[in-house]
Amino acid sequence: MLSHIFVFGCVYFALGDPRAEVRATVATGVILIVMSLFILSCALYRLHEFEEVQSIWMLTVASIGLLANLAQIYILYPTDRKNISLRGFFYHILSDTGISVAVVCGGLVLYFTGWSHVDTILTFLIFPLIFWGGVSLIRNARKVAKE
Repeated sequence: MLSHIFVFGCVYFALGDPRAEVRATVATGVILIVMSLFILSCALYRLHEFEEVQSIWMLTVASIGLLANLAQIYILYPTDRKNISLRGFFYHILSDTGISVAVVCGGLVLYFTGWSHVDTILTFLIFPLIFWGGVSLIRNARKVAKE
């Protein structure tokens, strides 16, 4: 959620200034890449040092995140998609929503079956989505900057 606040702040202050919008989009992409690498490092750590995952906490946090993402989609859906930074932020929220749904499903699997490795597997599946989302934002910002 802190990343959303930071990214939204960048997007909000960049509105109307094309160069600032490109910088905000690049900042969003960099944040996504850094977050994805952190998530990957956590998954690799759990492969070697297994930690018990609390399904109730996993479900609670993922459900709160899902509700927050749905609220943000509801607010942002009518916005102008021509603005690169707003479009990037919107797609960032959409990808987070999909990830939240996956984590809620993983939490349910963990709760009902006790299979703790579902968390690590989901993390490995989610990593490339976040990473390539960040790379894609940076590429799009470079295209816009060249125009």
